[in-house]
Amino acid sequence: MFYHVNGLDLHVEEQGQGDTALVFLHFYGGSTRTWSKMIDVLKEEHRCIAYDQREWGSSDKSATSYTIEDLADDAHALIQELGLKRYVLVGHSMGGKAAQLLASRNPSGFRSLNLSCTISSKSSKYATRTKECNGAFL
Repeated sequence: MFYHVNGLDLHVEEQGQGDTALVFLHFYGGSTRTWSKMIDVLKEEHRCIAYDQREWGSSDKSATSYTIEDLADDAHALIQELGLKRYVLVGHSMGGKAAQLLASRNPSGFRSLNLSCTISSKSSKYATRTKECNGAFL
């Protein structure tokens, strides 16, 4: 299925059910397939949402900007479009950076952050907020 957010069509795969959704953000070069095996296990007890970020997989490749801020904005817009009331961000590498930035904004419905193989640059404008929040999220 595709959702139109921030002027782009993002390919989204949704499986499972539950009150709290797990929103999966893939690494540079990844796609929804990155999370397939994990979702196969988690979908029995959780609503799982994986999407191809701009330029990757089956999502729109017409964007002119690909910053971490753009990726975080896309994730937030998709979450709003899906009407998620409670969600966990699950980010790997580049997806983890976007997840950290979105989490640092403390959006409505956000419950926790799960990261793998990612960093938050000390020079980034959101690194300080992420560092402050890490204890609460992890």
